[in-house]
Amino acid sequence: MSARIRYFIIVPLLAFALTPAGTELVSAQLAGNSQDRLRVQQKPHSNHNPQHGGVFFMALDNQHHLEGVLLKPGIFKVYLYDAFTKPLSAADVQQASGSVQVGDSESAPRIPLAMGKDGRTLEAAIKELKLPVTITLWLRFRNSKLEVKPEVFTFPFSHYIAPDAHP
Repeated sequence: MSARIRYFIIVPLLAFALTPAGTELVSAQLAGNSQDRLRVQQKPHSNHNPQHGGVFFMALDNQHHLEGVLLKPGIFKVYLYDAFTKPLSAADVQQASGSVQVGDSESAPRIPLAMGKDGRTLEAAIKELKLPVTITLWLRFRNSKLEVKPEVFTFPFSHYIAPDAHP
């Protein structure tokens, strides 16, 4: 085999071996495990990337993630995820509740979140919105006790996000 052909085979394999999935595969092979028995599983909190082009947070309960997006014409949409960044079920989203406040003034009215048309998100319609804007979200996940204060998340937006944007 020529040196050029070996280069084109070895370099991509080496690049894969240096990725997290490749490292687990190499470790399993060295330990004598077959590829058929190897299960590469995502770990909790390993993906903190926005799934819809918005602003992404991890909740303090270490069980949830959320993403806020600002759509034209002033729709603030909240996507809720589990620890693995998988979308919550519609039933779990329905059990969450919250409100938003526009701007930095504490006297600004709070707008309650409602179920989105898709049944898997929470939304608030914000009238007369001027960019850039800061939106503060107060959120309770399902199983949150009423005596516990809701979690607070602050979303800075300089522009609207395209619907279903995927970075």
